[in-house]
Amino acid sequence: MELNRDSILKIFNRNFSFPIVDTPVGEAVSMPPIQAFLFANITGAGYLDDDCFPFTPKGMLKILREAFNYNFVTGIFDRHNLYCSPGELIKTKPYLFEGNKYIILCEANSESDFRNKIQSVYQNLTRQGIKTTDFIIFRIESWKNGNGMECFLEYLTCEYFKKQGFIVENQVPLRHTIGTPDFAGYKIKDSQGFHIIELALQRITGNYVISKTPYIEKMIVGEAKTSTAVMASQLEKYLTTGLFVQGFEIHPDKKAPAKKSFGLIRLNNDFELECREPEADYIPESASFNPKEYNTWFINYLKLYIISNFTNAELIEYINRLNPKGEYKQDKIIRTIKELSVEELMKAIKE
Repeated sequence: MELNRDSILKIFNRNFSFPIVDTPVGEAVSMPPIQAFLFANITGAGYLDDDCFPFTPKGMLKILREAFNYNFVTGIFDRHNLYCSPGELIKTKPYLFEGNKYIILCEANSESDFRNKIQSVYQNLTRQGIKTTDFIIFRIESWKNGNGMECFLEYLTCEYFKKQGFIVENQVPLRHTIGTPDFAGYKIKDSQGFHIIELALQRITGNYVISKTPYIEKMIVGEAKTSTAVMASQLEKYLTTGLFVQGFEIHPDKKAPAKKSFGLIRLNNDFELECREPEADYIPESASFNPKEYNTWFINYLKLYIISNFTNAELIEYINRLNPKGEYKQDKIIRTIKELSVEELMKAIKE
């Protein structure tokens, strides 16, 4: 199945409750603002705040460079300051979390063709006095093999496993020697699923998706492809770490997984997302990482998303009050949150 404008509209219609609506610039998928923000964050779709370079949050809500370490990347934090956290973004881009959004699927044959099309959409809306930032442009790169739609498969996979009670993430920090998984999921006992960045949105949404330290029952990983069906070697790299008990190939129409120990996420002829579970858990000959150490790191990783609900002034006051010695820097933030429970942090951001 080719993932293009027509098929993606059918996939939304089949798998989601978001309505397909007519707009002055063509058919669009209508989403509430938070769901649209999650979509844009995963896929790179851009809010039409500019006729040349629409704003996308993709890549801006990252925190750590790799697993087991606590090296910040510029994203939610810039060194010890909150930078692109949702609470900071809303100050300059309040439209992100206001009103329904309309996802426009824009097929283009080149970069210049894409620029011309978004300028046309922008000018059309502006002439009619319509708020352009209510529109999000999702680009479909028809000039590429597979249309550059791995990001859309990541979105579908995250949404599927959220409903199954997983914490989900795409473009997951692991190790540069291993690679960056397109998807990872962490099954939590007796709790709703959520995308990890929803932890940073809790004050904005009022939906406190976590209340205590989650008990993680299992961890899964996935690799997405549209230009090829060959992904087994990369998926095995992730699985041989010993962190993940199941691995999923993610492909629009692959018929069967490459190995019995792999699962498969695909779309059937009715455009419905299907999940085929592995016949057995993957057991590496020798694990390169310690799952218990990773679990400890991962819980601290979640805590960093939780504290990003603070304002900068609140975070400085909170950390310095709990840990008055030393200058306020990244390492002080890390030392402090390691000693705090999820329960304590959630109580603090609610207050």
